[in-house]
Amino acid sequence: MKESLFRKWLGEQGYNYATIDSRISNCRRISEVEGDLDVLYEQDLYEDLIMRLSYSIKDEKENARPRHGVQIRGNIRTGTATLKQAARLYYKFMLDYLLDTETAPEDKLKCPEAYPREKLMQESKSPKNLDSYALFLDYLSLTG
Repeated sequence: MKESLFRKWLGEQGYNYATIDSRISNCRRISEVEGDLDVLYEQDLYEDLIMRLSYSIKDEKENARPRHGVQIRGNIRTGTATLKQAARLYYKFMLDYLLDTETAPEDKLKCPEAYPREKLMQESKSPKNLDSYALFLDYLSLTG
């Protein structure tokens, strides 16, 4: 995990110190159990991670086991949602990091095959100037 860069990026997004520390801690916990977030990103396994970090009200009512292995102290649904939010923030950070060719050396410019770097860069220069979060939502088909 690119912790120091992620910390800086979160600060640039306007998050306060407590939130930054919490999100980094969440990402560390995910990485320890589910695998390094950078590796998951590079291997196009982020969508799978996001699916594992989903736990619905129906799951909660049925007392279903979470699909991830991260220990949750307290409510499983809200704890899992917090982890999912942190993973999504890290994914958005990775998209921004990879689009910044000055920050990311050429050998680190990797994106999921389903959403190649060239397409991300093309869309980021479009008249709409879509931000990375919109691209992320589109990638996961979460937009309406």
